[in-house]
Amino acid sequence: MYHSHSRSITLLLILSCLFMFKSFSVVANDDFDKGKAEYKKGNYTKAILFFKDAAADQSVSAQSYLGYMYTKGKGVKKDNEAAFTWYMKAAKQGGAREQHTLAMMYEKGRGTAQDYIKAIKWHLKAAKQDYARSQFHLAMIYQNGKGVSKDNELALKWYTKAAKDGNEHVQYTLGQMYEKGHGTSQDYKQAVMWYEKAVKQGYKKAQTALGIMYTKGQGVTQDYVQAVNLFTQAAEQGDAKAQYQLGVLYSTGQGVIQDPEQASIWYQKAAEQKAKNKQ
Repeated sequence: MYHSHSRSITLLLILSCLFMFKSFSVVANDDFDKGKAEYKKGNYTKAILFFKDAAADQSVSAQSYLGYMYTKGKGVKKDNEAAFTWYMKAAKQGGAREQHTLAMMYEKGRGTAQDYIKAIKWHLKAAKQDYARSQFHLAMIYQNGKGVSKDNELALKWYTKAAKDGNEHVQYTLGQMYEKGHGTSQDYKQAVMWYEKAVKQGYKKAQTALGIMYTKGQGVTQDYVQAVNLFTQAAEQGDAKAQYQLGVLYSTGQGVIQDPEQASIWYQKAAEQKAKNKQ
């Protein structure tokens, strides 16, 4: 009888806690929705009040909004330290985007002291939730050796994970690593595969890189006509390297009818573009 009564009391306590948690959650969501409505109207001061109430009830979204508003100075005086505090609260609750933002604040020393070790810690938390931006930044940190020893194998690992998100710059970077044999054995076919993915998205650096591989027959059958096509696409987007390569092909008559005048035009464009890039 005693044990039965004890189990009933325990069950009631559990149900009461669940009810209270659900009630707090409903209140937090209501405050957050009100804050978001005021934010959309541009009533930032009112929005801040609602977000703070929701944040006090552990709303990750509200904490994130507060971090952003303090970063931008919306409804409050711009305050990176306050922004850092709010992003930290949200990140500790498992928000992947907020974990990434916190990591970036550690990387840049914004609102806190610069600390690459802590940046890596928070990037890892977000990356393990498949947050592509953190996977990309981890790759760059390991590739450049910021706060850690350079490790191209780890860089390759994280670039590969980040590439699943379809970012053309990441795809191009993977192409570079396979072409040069950084973090892996040199593999021209893999390089071509990643360049082609980026080319399909119109990424000019990949167009140029793939064009060069066609001129050399690396990972593909040598094809100057295809190279000209790729260089032209990149050149029209202002890529100086592609413009120079077109000058070379028009000068030698490879893939196009030899045309010294056209060669001169592309050499000139390349020189002007390089000068512009240095400004």
